[in-house]
Amino acid sequence: MSKDELTAALDRIAGSARGEGSDELLEECLVKALIEQDPELALTRYSDRISDPADELALQLPSALLAWAHRNPTAAAEWLDLKISEGLFEGRTLDGVCEARTEFEAALNEILLLSDVNAASKRLADLPDDQRREMLEGIEFSRLGPEGRKAYVDVLRETIRENENAVSFDPIVAELIPRGELAEVSKFFGEIKATAEERGFAADRAASEHFEAIATARQVTGQDLDRLIEWLERHCPENAVRISATVLAEMAANRGSAGFAEGSRLLLESRAGKDNCRISDGKLRTKVIGNLTAITSP
Repeated sequence: MSKDELTAALDRIAGSARGEGSDELLEECLVKALIEQDPELALTRYSDRISDPADELALQLPSALLAWAHRNPTAAAEWLDLKISEGLFEGRTLDGVCEARTEFEAALNEILLLSDVNAASKRLADLPDDQRREMLEGIEFSRLGPEGRKAYVDVLRETIRENENAVSFDPIVAELIPRGELAEVSKFFGEIKATAEERGFAADRAASEHFEAIATARQVTGQDLDRLIEWLERHCPENAVRISATVLAEMAANRGSAGFAEGSRLLLESRAGKDNCRISDGKLRTKVIGNLTAITSP
């Protein structure tokens, strides 16, 4: 259907009684097609629906801003700023947070990170402190590419409060592990020239996500633990003991005493358990068992 045919069909639906499930589903399908052809028109036509969190159609509109920003980021940013000034995105909850504002900012900034990093930094700085991390988490990190990823982390470093840095890396790692496991996280560290502290933040989540993915597909083996320990030694040796114990403890917590027995068996079969690990004090096996016991004890 052409743009004119789509708008004519949408006009007919708008003239019918609202609340019919079939009409609402058809409207959502037609709006999705309109966004692909003319995202600016879709936003202009349905901007009054953004403020209704129960409106399924409104959930599609951030993607319209994203598509518009791909074509004309300046115009898309001007439209969003205008709507903000008009009060469209004022918080309607007790804490004053407007989820729609966060979603639209994420859509726009995903493009600005590739075209105008300074503009993205300014927009993020203008948000209240407690909404900055939420906005960044709304951006699909894996879609950014090397330059966009670096820009994303640069913005994160500049604007996120120090005590939020650790959790700010969680959504990044959660996206990277399914795409390429620990190797993808290693690549990410190289792209952003990660500090030792940042590697530690990300390694915690990476180890947990990695083992969970393995356990979902098959039984975890001692070799899996060996590979994880080797990876931890390369990227955050000072945290290798603690993170290894934590991953095993998570398994134990999910399976009770049987989980502790399994975790201990894995450790004894691993390279660490054979007393030939390259940790400087040579006592990783003892340390991990001690940590595992401490973490899983009542």
